[in-house]
Amino acid sequence: MSNRFISQSATHLLNLLVSTKDRGVADHIRWTVLAALRRFLLRFDDPTVEYTFCGTMLRIPLSHDLPIIRRSFPYYSDNVGRIAGYLAKRFGQFPIIDIGANVGDTVAIIHQYAHLPILCIEGEPKFAELLSMNIASANPCPIIEPTFVGTSDNIVTVVVHHGTARLANTTSGSGVRTRRFKEILKEHSAFQNSQMLKIDTDGMDIAILNSAL
Repeated sequence: MSNRFISQSATHLLNLLVSTKDRGVADHIRWTVLAALRRFLLRFDDPTVEYTFCGTMLRIPLSHDLPIIRRSFPYYSDNVGRIAGYLAKRFGQFPIIDIGANVGDTVAIIHQYAHLPILCIEGEPKFAELLSMNIASANPCPIIEPTFVGTSDNIVTVVVHHGTARLANTTSGSGVRTRRFKEILKEHSAFQNSQMLKIDTDGMDIAILNSAL
């Protein structure tokens, strides 16, 4: 268990926010006030909160928009799990690769439908730490590769916003180094014959796929 502090007050705020219905003026006012309070808190800090998601307790930053999105769209990203479940019935056990694993929400979705081995690739340090915590009790426990995937060994800077991370070119000489997808697979040979690849890298998706063909 990480020593990362779980903010109970921020968790309570999030639970109030996502449990607010859309039944009338009173609910709209409640939502507006709670959303404003969340934005206010985020001006000073981004505490870690607990969020129950697909039967799994996830630790996420308060700034993460997943709970807000799922409130409005309850089946958001659920298709990934349904596809995995279908493939598991057809092929049996098979490995999955998750590029841009974030905090482990895709693992939780997939494991609702099929307990399959997953290689989670996530380079953003805070997300990778929370990912490690969130999948600790998963069965089978996914493998984490804490790196960013790119089309070359370039040094880039990381931009984090509302629970997602994207890469941007940098000329400062400081930042993080990306790794080619094929180089990562050399170190995880059990995933060479994966039947499913989920990729969500906020802009690098097509370039990564083209470089790995």
